Amino acid sequence: DCIKLEKIYFPKLIEIKPYAFSNTGLIDVELNSVTSATESIIGGVNHGDQFRGCSNLQRITMKNLASISLRMFQDCNQLNYVDAPLVSSLGGGSFSGCSSFGNLTFPSLSLIRRRINSSKLFERT
Repeated sequence: DCIKLEKIYFPKLIEIKPYAFSNTGLIDVELNSVTSATESIIGGVNHGDQFRGCSNLQRITMKNLASISLRMFQDCNQLNYVDAPLVSSLGGGSFSGCSSFGNLTFPSLSLIRRRINSSKLFERT
């Protein structure tokens, strides 16, 4: 856990692996070169969780991201802005525990994925 990590800058980053930034102190993230947030099977369970538990995270900008992975922003309870216009797929529990949204817009969204027994996509919002 990197609680003091508030800002990141990776202008050529194209892929974010599971748990890459989870439980950090990030506030505002701009990763416009990222095209993929991958999921992995760990102990027989799918994981994404790239920003899970980032309780200070308020804004996310990923202009080239195609898919939001499982639980990618779970428990980011201050998240109130997401700019990801190319997202066509949302994983189960993507925004579970996010309570600060007024509304979300994904103009390219065509699929909401949900595993059996997974948490609700917008639980507690």
